[in-house]
Amino acid sequence: MTEALVVVMTWDQPPQCTGDGLGKTKRTKPVTQNVVLIVIPIDKNRAAATQQADLVDYCDQSGFPALIEPKPESGASSDCERVSEVITEQGRSEVIPEQSSAPTIPLPEPDDEGHLLVHTVQRGLEVHDPVLTKDGSGGTYFMMSPASSHTKIAVFKPRDEEPGCSGNPRQAPESVDTEDYPDGSAAKLPRPGFTPGEGAMKEVLAYRLDHDHFAGVPLTLWCGLKLPHSDTTPFKYGSLQQFVSHKLCAWDIGPRSFDTERVHAIALLDLRLFNTDRHGGNILLAKEGCDEATGTSSTEKDAVGTTLVPIDHGYVLPAYPHVGDAWFEWLTWPQCKQPLSQRTLDYIEAIPLERDIEEARSLGLRSECVKTLKIGTMLVKKGAKAGLTVYEMGRIATKGVMDGLESSLLEYLCLSAEKGGGTEEDFFNSLSELMEREFKRIIEERVGKENVKCL
Repeated sequence: MTEALVVVMTWDQPPQCTGDGLGKTKRTKPVTQNVVLIVIPIDKNRAAATQQADLVDYCDQSGFPALIEPKPESGASSDCERVSEVITEQGRSEVIPEQSSAPTIPLPEPDDEGHLLVHTVQRGLEVHDPVLTKDGSGGTYFMMSPASSHTKIAVFKPRDEEPGCSGNPRQAPESVDTEDYPDGSAAKLPRPGFTPGEGAMKEVLAYRLDHDHFAGVPLTLWCGLKLPHSDTTPFKYGSLQQFVSHKLCAWDIGPRSFDTERVHAIALLDLRLFNTDRHGGNILLAKEGCDEATGTSSTEKDAVGTTLVPIDHGYVLPAYPHVGDAWFEWLTWPQCKQPLSQRTLDYIEAIPLERDIEEARSLGLRSECVKTLKIGTMLVKKGAKAGLTVYEMGRIATKGVMDGLESSLLEYLCLSAEKGGGTEEDFFNSLSELMEREFKRIIEERVGKENVKCL
């Protein structure tokens, strides 16, 4: 019988934050060690030594430091925290550092949404195999409900099965411009600015940076699961996202009936994260209590009472300087030319960039991608303050397919900011001044056109 194992582990380095292992990171007072909770499957009937060996292997493949080692012989010493295992009767195990100075963190309550999702997925795996999706370029699996092999409850994307990774069941990495990679590494990369294996982490990050669930990114957490097809490793680790029942996607229907504020919320998230893959197929039209349709409909009446839900965020935050390949389906929607509401403006002003940066770094986001996050957030904050619409911001961040431009205005501004040389702080100070000047010009140009129409 497979059960949920909650693991408590410690680092030697002081943490920026404390993770609860269930998709969110909470701020804590400074401590001397970082405590992380990870939920993984375990068989209570297996030998303790084998269980521990599996756990060590999981940590090693997850990129964690060597947290756990076998107990040393008498007189031996180790820099790692020693662990002991306690099997409880409640169906969970706790691996707790012995004589640890780390603070005590309560285990997730049974009604915690993230814990319930993982627990239900694990129960489902006991009776139903995961189902590889028909579409996609990597390993993406529907996790089924323990009550029915036809009911999807989550979507799991293993890190080692992404495009460009050896475990990809489709073995069809997307093409890239080989001129950008003269060393021949292009065949290993999914797209310029992206590294194989980082998409799952970005799925989790998009959920965590969607503050107050403003854009509606579904619950997404990082976890390890043992899949039936996993022969080389006891665990597959990656992003687990709560499945959203829906009948339609945004591109199945005209956008006129979409809620303006929700469109703006999704657009702003895409701009902050510089989404390079926002098409109509990864914006769902969800409706409470609906079942998946066997077909699609193109009537706007079917969109009544639905909510737009953005998914698929593996291609956000490309490494700088790849800030010219954004793609936003919503640029063609009429709502994007409407002014932002006061509620949306207040939300933008409150976006905690420094906290977002810490969150991104805690997940292992590369520094080049963090720079893209800073640029995207600056674009949104300064654009909103200047009075730009999300349409105008989106046009700044894209190459202008309709204009036939080879570079986006944002690329031009970044290149101009780099000419002055200096530190990264100098770069962003220069970019800030350039944005303010350019945004003022855009507003003046728009007002001039409106005045001409009134004549």
